[in-house]
Amino acid sequence: MKEIRTDLSNNKLRIPEYYAKATNVFKITLKEDKKWLFTFIFLELFTTVLILYNSYLKKIGVFELENNTISMLSILIYTFINTLFINKIITKIEEKKELTLCQIILRTLIWIGLVFVLSLLRTDTYNSFEILNFKLLRYFLLIAVVFIYFNILYFSFILISKNMSFIEIIKYNFELSKGNMLRMIIVLAPIILLNSSLIRLEQSGHLPLFFLVIIEIIKVFVSFYVSILGTLIFLNVDYINRKEKL
Repeated sequence: MKEIRTDLSNNKLRIPEYYAKATNVFKITLKEDKKWLFTFIFLELFTTVLILYNSYLKKIGVFELENNTISMLSILIYTFINTLFINKIITKIEEKKELTLCQIILRTLIWIGLVFVLSLLRTDTYNSFEILNFKLLRYFLLIAVVFIYFNILYFSFILISKNMSFIEIIKYNFELSKGNMLRMIIVLAPIILLNSSLIRLEQSGHLPLFFLVIIEIIKVFVSFYVSILGTLIFLNVDYINRKEKL
C-alpha cells in the first residue's frame, strides 16, 4: 500500500491509472480481507431472497412489507458497512488513523442519516405532494437532491477519515470539489453505468433465479470496486490539495 500512497501523492492520476490502482487494491483486499466481500454478498442475496419471499406473501394475501421499505433498510445497512469498509481502505493506504472506532461509528451513523433523508426525497415516499398537486415542488426537490449529491462527492470520505469539526468537513468538501467535481464523476461513470445496466436487467422480470443470483454477485463485485475507486480518487485529490498548500 505504501507504493500506492506514493503514486497518489505525486500527481493527479489519469483515468486508466485510477483503474489500475483500484484493481491492485481490489486484489490485495480480496487476498487479505475477504470478510468484507462476503458480507456484501450475504447482504445482497439476503435482500433479494427477502423481496422474493415478500412478493410471494403478497400473492397469497398474507401481510407483507412494502418492497421499497425492504430496499431502503438494505440501503441503510449497506451504507453502514460500506462506510466502515472505506475507512478501512483509507487507514491501510495512509497507515494511520485519525479517528477512534467510536468516532467512526458515530460519523457513519450521521452519513446514514443524510443518505436516508436524500433517499426519501428522491423516491415516491412523499406522494402527499401529489395529493396537494405540488408537482412543481416535487421536481424542485429532485433537482435539489441531484445538486446536493454533486456537491458532497468528497463529504463522506472526509467525514469518516479526518479529525475535523462538522463545519470544517463541509468547507474542506467544497475545497476539494472545486476543480475536482468532474474528476470523481467522469472516472466513476463507466462502472456506475455498468451497475445500472445490471439493475435494469435484474428488474426486467424475465430471469430465472439462478441468473438473478449471478447478477447479484456481480453487482456486489462492481459496488466493491466502486468503493475502492472512489476512495483512491479522494486520496489523490486530498494529497495533491495538501501538497499545493505547502
